[in-house]
Amino acid sequence: MYIKQALNHFYQFDQHKTILRFIYMNGKYNYAKRQIQVQLKKFMDQLAAGDQAYVFYVCDKDEELPSDFRHASQIQAYCQQKGYFLIWMNRNIEEVFWGRKVENGNKVKEAIRFKTSGRIQSLPESVFMNENAQRRTTSNFLLVLDPWLKRKN
Repeated sequence: MYIKQALNHFYQFDQHKTILRFIYMNGKYNYAKRQIQVQLKKFMDQLAAGDQAYVFYVCDKDEELPSDFRHASQIQAYCQQKGYFLIWMNRNIEEVFWGRKVENGNKVKEAIRFKTSGRIQSLPESVFMNENAQRRTTSNFLLVLDPWLKRKN
């Protein structure tokens, strides 16, 4: 929900020509699991000849967690090997879009509130234009997507 809100806020694109597919991995470390790869391949096989697909891997990133620190370089290498683009959210997607921690039990409710409140309108572009993956409540979202999608004026 957050990603779609940001896409619609920052970019203009023909929704009839641009197809967005989200594959939920149920955990950022599941990126290379067979089930995820099967879903991705199925989508790619459905594309018409001449269509182009870009795969963006969006992950939460908390350099303070030993598991995230250990896996960050593996995820980056995997994306480079596959030709995927890595979009990170520090520490997680809720902290980027809300600017604060959202408890696990409240994530769905807060996502709905985010959409209905129009909060995306008040977020500064700078939140999504950070090259430093260690800076909390920021992302490289716009830096990665700008070359591929046309910005709204």
